[in-house]
Amino acid sequence: MSSDDYTASDAVEDGTEGVNDQGVPAYAQAAVIGSILASLGYAISDLILSVQSTLFAPVRAFASGIATFITGTLGAPVIITDAGAATAASSFASGTAALLGPFAFPVAVAVSVSGVLVFLWFVSNTSITPWTIFGDEDE
Repeated sequence: MSSDDYTASDAVEDGTEGVNDQGVPAYAQAAVIGSILASLGYAISDLILSVQSTLFAPVRAFASGIATFITGTLGAPVIITDAGAATAASSFASGTAALLGPFAFPVAVAVSVSGVLVFLWFVSNTSITPWTIFGDEDE
């Protein structure tokens, strides 16, 4: 019998053997003390795991925010370029993309690059620091 097949009748048999070997008072005392010690061990391990997850929750949130920021900043030009490549491929068929023809892909690349350059220009021309966000830096 494997350890996964432990049934109620197996528990009753184990209890009967324990009572026969040790007697009722000794077996009850061992079972109660053992249960209390097991519960205490589970509670301590739960406490350790909850403290660990509480301490690392801000780190996980910060990492998730940084990943979202990077995806939003650098992922958008990739999506635009990919859409431009798909438009260039389908521009020979019909639709408004046919106006650009084979130049749809270079236009999409130019839009992506110009968007990144505008973002970099904004970052280089602003002086945002944690001190200016939370208070006046002249104080």
